Amino acid sequence: MVWFRVDDGWHKHRKRIRSGLDLEGMAAQGLWAAAGSWAGDELTDGFVPDDVVDYLAPGVGQNLAKRLESARLWVRTEHDGEQGWQFHQWVDQQPTREEVKAVEAKKSSGGRLGNHRRWHVEAGKVDAKCPYCRVDPSSESHTDRRSDRSTDRTTDQRSESEANRPTRPDPTRPGVQELLPVTVPEDAKLEEVKLPSTHPKLTWSDKQIDVDPAWVAFWAAYPKSDDKPPARRAWIKALREKGVTAEELVIGAQLYRDDPRRSKGYTKNAATWLNAESWNNYKSETVEPERDPDEWWNN
Repeated sequence: MVWFRVDDGWHKHRKRIRSGLDLEGMAAQGLWAAAGSWAGDELTDGFVPDDVVDYLAPGVGQNLAKRLESARLWVRTEHDGEQGWQFHQWVDQQPTREEVKAVEAKKSSGGRLGNHRRWHVEAGKVDAKCPYCRVDPSSESHTDRRSDRSTDRTTDQRSESEANRPTRPDPTRPGVQELLPVTVPEDAKLEEVKLPSTHPKLTWSDKQIDVDPAWVAFWAAYPKSDDKPPARRAWIKALREKGVTAEELVIGAQLYRDDPRRSKGYTKNAATWLNAESWNNYKSETVEPERDPDEWWNN
């Protein structure tokens, strides 16, 4: 669902006043709001065909549309051979069709990952058709997946010593990007190499967290880089106490960053976002939008 954004200064904006303060002007503003809702729902990037105008305001739609045109709220145009009206600066002020589709695709990917965690990881099963199942069914660690997700082993074309290195965020898996390299000896044993993201119950310094690839990926994905120290503490606390994985936090940060309904002026600090367990907002198809208070009706 897309929200049609209306600035809280709209009541005093010169374009609204220019459209008229009489009954017909107020009716034109009502048409503008209803058409904005329709365009957002249909993902037309602000284009409203003539027949939709007539549907929204039977008998008076075109006259009201001309009022909006004179106020520079609408522009007469043609789209794919169809005559209609275009919202002024829609792509600057509203989420575009491409942006909405991109967010929907990422949310769908997050949903598939959640299903993988529930039905495969927690159940200790491997589905050959699942893109997230990268476990060798014959590996001994497979039976321990219910109790410890961090013991996953990957199966690929690498050597056995390479494939069975200590688990850490895998840059080939969805949601983990731009990871810093971590040097691990070829003959290292699982208990010899540990990271904050794989062993959050241990005590870690800020410097140790800062070189953990999972933390680096989360911090790079999160849309606000203020107050890093409390963000570190909240990140490790979430891994330690909330039962969330480092990968899920990265994916949640990416979805929050790319959510077209997120207001840049009111983006939560990372610590606030983590303490509120906001990554759960992106595990279902619906996302509670944040109100956009920025004033964008300046042109």
